[in-house]
Amino acid sequence: MTRPFRLCCCHACIAFALLIAAVPAHGADGAATQQQVSQWVQDLSAPSRKTRELAERELCSLPLADFERLQSDDALGATALTRIRRRIQIREAYEAIGGAEFRAQKEIKIEGLGHVATGGCLAISGVATNHQSDDEDSPNLIRVRLRLDVAPDVRPIDVLLADADLELNCGGERLQPFSPNARREIACDGQQVELTVNFLAPHEVKATSCQLSGRLLLRCSAGDALLTFPLNAVGAEPHRVGQTEVELAQVQSDNDGLSATLRVATSPGITWESYRAEVLHRGVWLQTKNGERIPCPDIEVSAVEGDLHTVRCRFSGIKSEDAALICQAPAVVANVPVQFSLGEIPLEPLKASNR
Repeated sequence: MTRPFRLCCCHACIAFALLIAAVPAHGADGAATQQQVSQWVQDLSAPSRKTRELAERELCSLPLADFERLQSDDALGATALTRIRRRIQIREAYEAIGGAEFRAQKEIKIEGLGHVATGGCLAISGVATNHQSDDEDSPNLIRVRLRLDVAPDVRPIDVLLADADLELNCGGERLQPFSPNARREIACDGQQVELTVNFLAPHEVKATSCQLSGRLLLRCSAGDALLTFPLNAVGAEPHRVGQTEVELAQVQSDNDGLSATLRVATSPGITWESYRAEVLHRGVWLQTKNGERIPCPDIEVSAVEGDLHTVRCRFSGIKSEDAALICQAPAVVANVPVQFSLGEIPLEPLKASNR
């Protein structure tokens, strides 16, 4: 069933400090005219700093689709366009996950009167079963199965959950998790995440429903950004995506072709397998000087030590180093803290023999 997704929030809101609020002068239809846009591009190279800043504010308000066609032959203007493009990418990515609203609150709150709670880019649903034991020495369990559905314009990475952060109420009694010290890191496969949590229950449970509330952390990405590594600029300033830093470490040519090696450093505690998508999200290719795009058929990932990895990209039959390696990475990688509550989860009995 399709659910509406409107409001979401994210922990990585510091990127919004880069965005400059602007109300551009519009044409009769409400959009900036081609003449206005052309003038703003020219003003990026103006001698006056005030004029340059005004032009940059106006251009930052354009949609990315309209901005991509803009070019400047001036070095100052070209640098400004690159900076503006990144800001627009970040802005549109945060709009996809509701980042504007996040500045007003630090935690998304999802509430549902029934067994489904929906809030913006996330929906949570629950099903509970009462596992009754015939053995007095064996515990009774109430098993809650949760499903998280993430909106299609947001790409979930993983979900972090501690059982101790969940509270289950059944018949007016608060039940404790069976494994109160359990902590889970569940990698996302597609737009859905499923998990099961057991709670200790008394031997006689007469309630027909229960209420669940708690907290979890959704790590996700949105939008697209192109990381450009000119092959003649080994060791240049690295790109930073989320909690990952990427730099071009080595370029080699031989009779068989060309290889480029990226050095990828993740922050301590970040699972590389979960976050490699930050660098290789939708593809890696070589962009030649004449604009030809050559996909990379051979990518080799190696662990160096600790949080350091290398990504070796091999291009057969290519010898010219007058090109750039392009990685399509997310524009934004965000932590989304979620507080949720499900008001009425139906509780179905299930004998131990039927487990």
